[in-house]
Amino acid sequence: MHPAGHVYVTNGDVTRIACDAWLLPTARDFWVTAAFCHAVGLRREGPVPDAPYSWQGQGVLHLDHLNGPDRPDLWLGDVGRHSGSDLAHYARRAKEFIERASARVRTEQPNLDRAPLLALPVIGTGDGGQRSRRGDLLAELLPALYEAAEQHHCDLALVAYGSMMYAAAQSARRRLEANLQPWNALSPDLRETGVTLAALARSGDLVVFLGAGTGAAAGLPMWRPLVRNVAKRLGIDDDALASIEGLDPRDQATIIQRMNPAGFIDAVHAELTSERPALLHYLLAALPVREFVTTNFDTLFEVAACTADRQLAVLPGPAPSSAERWLLKLHGTIGSDLVLTRDDYLGASSRHV
Repeated sequence: MHPAGHVYVTNGDVTRIACDAWLLPTARDFWVTAAFCHAVGLRREGPVPDAPYSWQGQGVLHLDHLNGPDRPDLWLGDVGRHSGSDLAHYARRAKEFIERASARVRTEQPNLDRAPLLALPVIGTGDGGQRSRRGDLLAELLPALYEAAEQHHCDLALVAYGSMMYAAAQSARRRLEANLQPWNALSPDLRETGVTLAALARSGDLVVFLGAGTGAAAGLPMWRPLVRNVAKRLGIDDDALASIEGLDPRDQATIIQRMNPAGFIDAVHAELTSERPALLHYLLAALPVREFVTTNFDTLFEVAACTADRQLAVLPGPAPSSAERWLLKLHGTIGSDLVLTRDDYLGASSRHV
């Protein structure tokens, strides 16, 4: 049994987060609004394609035909109500989703060695009828999420879209956690470190460095597995791989590139291309930080950081005039020069300026 889960609040796009399952809010007639229509293959708002005939007496339904091997489970929620509806309705829908989705994840992934990660937007605050009551709705919704995370031993990501909704959600969470004291689960040293980092972030004195572990949270390979996977894509046999296994990854990459120079970069790109940032990307991008540095090639942090009204300048490269934050990519980016082989490292100082 996994320990009681955690509730995370972040600013991002719930349709693009790497998770096990997520909740798409709809109305009783399975109508999907413009904000979510792309997630079900629609060009404009309308009913879910091949929607069930009815809700079958349930508040949430899993859609098998809109799932895929690289996609999280998609659940529809009968959320939309008029503006005067009881706010407890939204909390009930969230709890039903969490109960059923977490159970399905454990059934479909019996060897899962972590708590299921489920994501949901701030249901009811878009076209769900409660836009003008978001503070009261969040005060009803968040306690339900904490209760469900503990009861079903899963991690939850409440994904706000845009700075105003994110600020409202964080404010509601702070009021709730004043009583819950969730940070008591951490050691005194970790709590002290967290307080120090938070103060640095608020004062603008924190720079965030992202390494390969950030991409691994989204399913991307670390350095050695990356080199090995690239070699396999290029058809390099096991004996050849075994002969260079003990070398530094940069030297391994150099040898593999020389074996197949034409296909090397395309193979690297194929291994590092992903459309779903991890929760970690979104949490880091939501920090009040202006300066980020990474050795990663992928673009997942950029995707997470540019949700809604936010922009990010990526360096080297042209910086948008309105961007207040920047990301320095020390080893290049997919679609441009990469610093991967030994030769790349030796020439990086002259090329990446």
